[in-house]
Amino acid sequence: GTLGTARLGTGSASSSTFLRGDQSWASAGGDNTPSFRATNGSDQSISHDTWTKLAADTENWDTDSAYDAATNYRFTVPTGEGGKYLFFYGAYFEGGLAQDKAAEVTLYINNANDNRCIMRTGASTLADSRIHGMSFPIALVATDYVECYVRQHGGSTSTCLANFAYFGGMKLIGI
Repeated sequence: GTLGTARLGTGSASSSTFLRGDQSWASAGGDNTPSFRATNGSDQSISHDTWTKLAADTENWDTDSAYDAATNYRFTVPTGEGGKYLFFYGAYFEGGLAQDKAAEVTLYINNANDNRCIMRTGASTLADSRIHGMSFPIALVATDYVECYVRQHGGSTSTCLANFAYFGGMKLIGI
């Protein structure tokens, strides 16, 4: 015999839904939101051996107005949007870092350094030190906030170049 789709699960069966393991029909796909990306709009001075918040004040996008590009430079998980997130971040320092010195970038979660996601790089020449893209997944709940911090160990002050430091993230779907 034949079994009608309406008898397979609760909800409405259609060409845009699928049958979940709990026997309910759910919408397919997703849009990975909230999502944001911001860069630093101007050069930022970073003092020696001091974690400094990246002033990523130029938004490339912010789907849910959850990133504060004006004052706190932080992403705050909106109400009802807890879940797993993937953050990406990086920086570029020019000058001021001696050879074999390092620059670091990390995430602070709720104002605490999350030591699981530090990326460190040494200077390849006397003139520059780059931190290329880093990504880090983390589970968050509503009102948690995430910030990007940088630090350099090259002595005195170094410059994090405008538009070459970035911070972004998105909610992951399906996991």
